Amino acid sequence: MKLRTKLSLLVVGSVLSAAAAQPPLGKRIETLEKRVAELEKRVAQLETPENKKGAKKGGVSPESPVRRTEQASTQKEKKKCYPVDKVTVELIKKEVKQIGLASGNTEKQLQIMLMFTNTTDTDIRKFDGEITFKKTTGEKIITFDLAFDKPIEAGKKASWYGAIDVDPLKSGALLTLDKNEITAEYGIRSAVFSDGSTKKF
Repeated sequence: MKLRTKLSLLVVGSVLSAAAAQPPLGKRIETLEKRVAELEKRVAQLETPENKKGAKKGGVSPESPVRRTEQASTQKEKKKCYPVDKVTVELIKKEVKQIGLASGNTEKQLQIMLMFTNTTDTDIRKFDGEITFKKTTGEKIITFDLAFDKPIEAGKKASWYGAIDVDPLKSGALLTLDKNEITAEYGIRSAVFSDGSTKKF
């Protein structure tokens, strides 16, 4: 009987201690009201017209880090396009030669002659950019950098002769097609003019 009395007293004491440790009821209500106000404020921010518009498009706000990352990736993937109307190019001649005599060597060398035309009204001392070969159907075959170090007067032409290594597995059409079935396009990246001035495009 004494043991049961002691246990009852211990339980009552624990309950009273726990109740005493909690803040007053008025204080707890005040704290809950503050939390509710904060939550309402956050919900109001999420329901702004800008965020609703972003949610309709893709479920992400326009200012969201995720959307900014996607936009940065897209911009990075976009390749810069250089003007193709400043200097034009025409494929005049092409000849294919095997590289090396080792068995299993599939790489071939393409010797080509190009004709560049300066379509601007300014004499150009030299320029660099990239040349793209395409099928007459418009399908791209290959693109690579090409610099031209000879002067071309405004409205005049100048020839270029050189060789490039071509992998038949990747750009075989450049080797097999007739030159009349191939078109060339030159995107100028920068130029040095006859007066010494330079320009980047």
